[in-house]
Amino acid sequence: MDLKVEIKSKYEHLSDREVNLFINKAKAIAIDQLYPNDLSINYLSFDWTNPRFDMWLLDCVDELVERVGISSVTSYKENGMSWTFDRAGVSQALLDRLPRNIGIIR
Repeated sequence: MDLKVEIKSKYEHLSDREVNLFINKAKAIAIDQLYPNDLSINYLSFDWTNPRFDMWLLDCVDELVERVGISSVTSYKENGMSWTFDRAGVSQALLDRLPRNIGIIR
């Protein structure tokens, strides 16, 4: 799947720069979850060719785009104007779909 094409077709209002930014944010979130203790691994050098990542990245970009539009608010108050989000990034349900790795055994 060509992730950029999929996102651009779903969110036609996003520029190529914005699409790349959302994809990079999604990849960075995935790496932080997959390898929380190994700082030598980053989203730029990681091998993303495994098709298991395609749908997760697409779903993550969806949540990030929704967050910009404030449609992923889990709580709202009226007069005091209070907004509450599930997490500061993406939902816990999405993060739970990624397995955790400690690092690379050397």
